[in-house]
Amino acid sequence: MEIRDEVRDFHPLLRTLFNKIPNIKSVLYTQGPNEMGADFILVKDDDILGIEIYIGCVVKVGQIKQDHTEINRQIEECKIERVIESGKKRITLNEIWVVSNANITQNAQKKISYKHDSSNVKFIAFETLGKLIDIHYPAYWDDIDQKTGLYLEAVRKLADNLCRSNLISESTGRIDYIEQRLQKLSVDRQISDKQRFRKSDIKQVIASSDLLFIEAVMGTGKSTLLANLAIELATVSNYNVNKTIPVLLPFKEFISDFDCNIGRLIENVSIEIDKEPVEKFLVMLDGLDETKLSGGEKLKIIETIVSTRPQGLDVSIIITTRGFDDPELEKEIETKFDRYTLCSLTIKQVVSLIGQVCKASLGNRNLLKDLDKSPLMKVLPKTPISALLLAKLLNENIQEIPSTMTDLYTKYMELSLGRWDMDKGLQSQQEYDVIGSVTIELAKFMMDHSLYEVSLGDAEALVNQYVTSRNLGLDKDEVFELWMGKTDILAINKHKNTIRFRHRTFSEYFYAAGLDKNNTAVISEDIFDTYWSNTYFFFVGLQRDCPELLESISNIEFTSEALKLMKIFHSGEFMLAAYLTPYDSIKKFLNRSVSDAAKIYCDTVQGKTKDGLSSLTTISLLCIMTHTLCDTLGFEYFSEAIDERSLELCTRGVPNDIECVELFWLNSIQLSMGDKNAYDKMLENYGDSIPLALQRGIVEHASDVLKNTKGHTIIDRFIKNHERKLKKNFSLNQSVYNLYMQPILPESELELKSDIVVSG
Repeated sequence: MEIRDEVRDFHPLLRTLFNKIPNIKSVLYTQGPNEMGADFILVKDDDILGIEIYIGCVVKVGQIKQDHTEINRQIEECKIERVIESGKKRITLNEIWVVSNANITQNAQKKISYKHDSSNVKFIAFETLGKLIDIHYPAYWDDIDQKTGLYLEAVRKLADNLCRSNLISESTGRIDYIEQRLQKLSVDRQISDKQRFRKSDIKQVIASSDLLFIEAVMGTGKSTLLANLAIELATVSNYNVNKTIPVLLPFKEFISDFDCNIGRLIENVSIEIDKEPVEKFLVMLDGLDETKLSGGEKLKIIETIVSTRPQGLDVSIIITTRGFDDPELEKEIETKFDRYTLCSLTIKQVVSLIGQVCKASLGNRNLLKDLDKSPLMKVLPKTPISALLLAKLLNENIQEIPSTMTDLYTKYMELSLGRWDMDKGLQSQQEYDVIGSVTIELAKFMMDHSLYEVSLGDAEALVNQYVTSRNLGLDKDEVFELWMGKTDILAINKHKNTIRFRHRTFSEYFYAAGLDKNNTAVISEDIFDTYWSNTYFFFVGLQRDCPELLESISNIEFTSEALKLMKIFHSGEFMLAAYLTPYDSIKKFLNRSVSDAAKIYCDTVQGKTKDGLSSLTTISLLCIMTHTLCDTLGFEYFSEAIDERSLELCTRGVPNDIECVELFWLNSIQLSMGDKNAYDKMLENYGDSIPLALQRGIVEHASDVLKNTKGHTIIDRFIKNHERKLKKNFSLNQSVYNLYMQPILPESELELKSDIVVSG
């Protein structure tokens, strides 16, 4: 890259290069009228004596051969004592470097050295300079302007740090990224089966969508997906082809630093790369769910993002979040963004992840057979975090495979905090207890204040306060140092002097552990808020045997329609977490959950409630709730309770509206779990008396699950008769059309008093 101007071209290069050389601990740019000979002052440590060495740099563009007058003047000035650090320190330069982007002739070097023989003068000409750039700043040679190159390098570094620090510590080593697939989501099912079941990679999706929402449950790799995409886009070769500037930012920083204004963010990046905003930009905002905001507030932020997207510029946006479990909010998002979800890993991918972490130990023990028999594998989400946590435990030769997700986290946290170090004499029981308690305090502080990270100073103060307020006989500094070594749980950013949990679920687990330890849990509708629901999932899991807790959760009085709906969506995972609870209590909780869901559905379609759910079509609402209940209750653990309740409803006479919907859902869950004759008794007993919407629900769900109903006599006969009636009966056909196409209530009749705001 051609260098013509010393100040404009050469100084920025050297400033960047010097900052990248490891032995140089600080770079002072002193060029100007008060430079006193040195354009730069470099500070490095003497490794032997432990003192600071000060180097003055005399910088020139072009060959240095005959005329040395200006160089001699600057070297003489370099010998003068000076002050740095805003006048706080007086120094004398120990070395002087003469730096040029061209040749410095041997004759010039001899003359300058002879004239200043009392000074330690060294010469850096183009050959030495080139070697330093090769080693410490190779990106400089890329065919790209310097500021853009530095920006892309910073993005790659940020994204790489995210990949390294999200879960696995450096001791585990780097694991290969397993590329995940995405599937399209839609509230109103306005997509074909081909679209719905198609699995695409992230590059295919962003090629066809410039406003993208990616929703997925905890630990599915949303942050890692964005980080790997950013790394790829920030390579010089990719940039030279696509001319796309990647922007990667935690959502909390986007709110705090840019007030949710995309235009302001783009302007800030354009200033950093020193270009007019004429490039393509891909803005990646990670973790909308990590903000303590209501559904209405999130919707307003989304509207602000769309409205502040610069006109006339090519700006694409990706937002990641956990699912909202709120059809009203999801429907509004779909008016602005394309919604996708991350697909679960395949069994092969899970085994691959476990194998990468476990390495040889996986082959030494018959772990795959042990895993296959474990209750955990029946409920373990096929997500990266589940596989990696389990792999870490297996790698440590634990004697017992965990039974539930909470057990998995508990064993992992015990391992990471040093439970087994006590047996080796590396850590005392007291130190283990203190570190666990301090980690709980950190989680509480961060989650209560919605923080992504805290300063190391605040973390140290937290340890100091805990230790000094107790008569433990422990050195607070030693405890802090020991705590900072728990890098399987905590990630330290040495550049920002901050600390955070490696994964959000870690802070949620420790917050739940604090609720359990201090008996401070408050059971209210707020436990189903997206921000808190995972914490209370862990809390229930820590209780394990908790019939009274499940009873309290079942009896919550709701003021929020959205949270009442979320209770249904989370009921299954709460019951699975409480797996040691007497099964009669589980049956009672399950029956109440399905009955409550049926009441919400009936009240909505009958016009008794006029909130945002009524803006959906009847089939859309039925489909969403059916698939949700199948997902949350479709586990073998619930089979006995579902079979018992289904049989009871089928044999007690003609069911009322709520019971009919309840029976439909129980049969739908049974079908999803492999009972191909699940609808038979309902169809035999009630046939045409089943409400039309539920008849369509049976047709849709059976077609989805079975694909081909031939050989399933009763359901096949029912579907054929139903389709035949539709062809012959225009009125019936019109009714079905209305179920699919018309909102339950027109917009003018909606009373949107819930905490979810639905715009027009």
